[in-house]
Parts: sequence; C-alpha cells; structure tokens
Amino acid sequence: MNAKLLLRAASAIMLLLAIGHTLGSPWTPAQGPRALAVASAMRDYHFNVMGLERSYFNFYLGFGWMLSAYLFGHAILYWQLASISDRVGHKLSGIVGILAIESTCAAVLAWKFLFWVPVIMSALIALLLATSFYRIYSAKAEFQPLCNAANPQEL
Repeated sequence: MNAKLLLRAASAIMLLLAIGHTLGSPWTPAQGPRALAVASAMRDYHFNVMGLERSYFNFYLGFGWMLSAYLFGHAILYWQLASISDRVGHKLSGIVGILAIESTCAAVLAWKFLFWVPVIMSALIALLLATSFYRIYSAKAEFQPLCNAANPQEL
C-alpha cells in the first residue's frame, strides 16, 4: 500500500474517531447517584479564571469540544496530505513523522486514561502514519538529486 492510501485510511479512521467523540458529548457515561453527584459538583463549583467565571464542567465540555475540532481538523489534514503526496511525497516525511509520533502518544494516553475504542483507533492511526512515513522516507532515500535543476544554488 502506498503512502497516499495509508494517509487516506488514517484520515477515514480519524473521521470515525471524531464523529464518535463528538456524538459522545457531554462525555459523562457513568450513571447513578455518585456519578451524578460528581457531574453536579463540577457544574456547581464556579471560580475566576483570568477575569472570567468558569466551572470545572465548563473546562470539561470546552476541552471535549476542542478535541472534537482537532480530530476533525486532523482528518482533513491527513486527506490533504494524501492529495499532495504524489507530487511532493519526499518532502512530507517530517510532517508525517511528527503526526505519527503525535498519534502514538495519543494511543498511549488513551490506553492509560480512557477505554478500548480510542486506544485501538489511535493505535491504528499511528500505525498507518508510521508506515506512510516509512514509505515516504524510503522513496526519499532512493531519489536524492545533487541539486534542483531549476535552482542549482540548492547544493
């Protein structure tokens, strides 16, 4: 599988993760009196943050929605990288490598703090990105011109 298909697959899985995360709002799966007491305490306790009154529940929801935005943005980014990978593939190795590391960190954090769905999806995305990085980097090693014919000063 080439880098373009790997990046498109990562994009599709990221989109599914983004949709699942967003539909899970308000991200309070536990039920029962103790769980409701925690959520209520998060809503009820307000404090000043840089001149604004907020609660822990505001932070909880705000960071949840921010994560949804980042997940959707990453899905679009992976798709766009796939679109240009045929033309500038070898130049994408650094970006794809960083995204692979980011996704690996996300998988480890999901394993430590969350549950199996984000663990598996994040690990699969990391694997696809790492494989894409390897394919792009291998192609880069095969194609190493001494200079750009259009710009010989790039030696």
